[in-house]
Amino acid sequence: TDPAVCAKFEVLTPAEFISRAATFDRILHQLGNSEFHRFQIDTLLPLVPGVLVLHDVFLSNVLHHIEHLDGAPERFLETLLMTHGIQGPRTVGKSGLAAAVQEFPCSLRQIQQSAGVILHSRHAQGLIERFYGSELAAATRIVPALRKLPAMPSRSEARARLNLTDSAVVVATFGGVADTKMPRDIIAGFAASNLVRRDEASLVFVGKADSELAEQLVCQARAANIGQSVIFTQRVTTEGYHDWLAAVDIAVQLRADSRGETSGAAADCLAAGLPAIVNAHGSLAELPAGAVIMLSDRFKKTDLAAAIDRLADSADLRRDLGEVGRVYAVEHLSTGKAARAYHDAIEAFYAAETPAMAARDVLCALEGIEISEQPGADTIKAIGHSLARSFPSRWPRRVMLDITAWSEPGDTARHQWFGIALALLSGTEARDRGELLDWRNGGPVHAWGEAARLLRIEAWADTPARPAMRGDLLLCPMRPGPVSASSLALAAWARRGGAQIVGLAWSREDLIRAGTRPDIDVIVVLEETADLKTESDCAALVRALCMRVAAQDGLVPGNPLFTNT
Repeated sequence: TDPAVCAKFEVLTPAEFISRAATFDRILHQLGNSEFHRFQIDTLLPLVPGVLVLHDVFLSNVLHHIEHLDGAPERFLETLLMTHGIQGPRTVGKSGLAAAVQEFPCSLRQIQQSAGVILHSRHAQGLIERFYGSELAAATRIVPALRKLPAMPSRSEARARLNLTDSAVVVATFGGVADTKMPRDIIAGFAASNLVRRDEASLVFVGKADSELAEQLVCQARAANIGQSVIFTQRVTTEGYHDWLAAVDIAVQLRADSRGETSGAAADCLAAGLPAIVNAHGSLAELPAGAVIMLSDRFKKTDLAAAIDRLADSADLRRDLGEVGRVYAVEHLSTGKAARAYHDAIEAFYAAETPAMAARDVLCALEGIEISEQPGADTIKAIGHSLARSFPSRWPRRVMLDITAWSEPGDTARHQWFGIALALLSGTEARDRGELLDWRNGGPVHAWGEAARLLRIEAWADTPARPAMRGDLLLCPMRPGPVSASSLALAAWARRGGAQIVGLAWSREDLIRAGTRPDIDVIVVLEETADLKTESDCAALVRALCMRVAAQDGLVPGNPLFTNT
């Protein structure tokens, strides 16, 4: 809708773009946690891969909303399972669907469909690492969010249009009003300040607030005897927004429960030279010293009150902060700098042999081949499998437990390994995926049904296991007697994918009596002690095992790694 853009470039509908996608050398997707991006999630990203600018690491809200609109809520549960393993459905069973939407980002599929991911902060990159692992995080690039304001009106002109006197001291917070922006804390801090005792001091919320939240905030302000000093503008025009930026004395931009987003309103304040108070949460914590007053992440209302009074009492401090913030915005958020950073990131991603680029190249090559008849479903499936094997997508590490012995009649393996299995499913780090694997009908199987029974959640159907990958761990219980063919087959399958095979023995006696396993990389001996009697103890052991095995270099097959004593 930008007239300058429309005058220079053709604007395509999604369907037109798909039909002409092969004519573009580079493709850049912009994606956020909003239903306005549905056409990209449903169609463009899967069909036309490119570099993805991920404005929110968490896409769970929009994905849940889409499935709700489609009347297929079970699809979101499947997304939870695919992106976060059994811990996603476990959270739904334990705390409800809303809790799972809040806890898990669910953005893995969109990341995998892209040629590369551009983020706007180290905080967002840290969330990628936390939920998906260091390998996925390392494959992202950070480019500061672009922010440039047009020529601003003068303070006097803006105040005249807003009916503010020149002597009024105005504190404001910009952007849509939501709990994550801590409006209650802002009111409490303003009410506790000395500024509130001055005539013509006001606190302004510049942005839309839904009626229920606005009513709650009005009641809070009245209870603090500052009802007349708190103003809610609701939605404003672009010109009105710029007027408030020019007219305000102090900005307060706070955050809680960040989901990887970058505050555009805080950047607007910096670009406008407006002195700002922020808290050290999410991407706000990355703003440079001297450009803002930085409160701690979990500050007290007296801390905010003191910061407001400090700025209100010193015009020099307001001027100095505003100037440093403006210079930062010009040097780091300007069009020229962002354009160079985008160019470098896009070119680096397109030069890499990612699965998305490999798929694009194969499809382009196939389009240039004259064929007498269309390939059948089996041929297309074979091409897909070959691409997946040749250019595997990045996945979080899987820690898989071999449960092939659990189906043997009269076997006590299920009871013996119950604690470790439960800890694997519920106690692994968010970046790891704990799974139970069986071998049936000549292939590996995700034993989701057994996992659901152990976790006491709604039943899930078992599915064929996706291929093992480098970095995955397969934990193989070592038991007295000969090794079953199913266990050997499962280990061989994992080995082909690049997984590491870890033997688990409860005691050194069990290890001595166990069948020979030359296919095992490393053995972990778990002495039966009181330390492994609770679920939390087992979970701690599993996490330690993952860290210790991952840290080993040049493992010798059959070499005992450590004993838990």
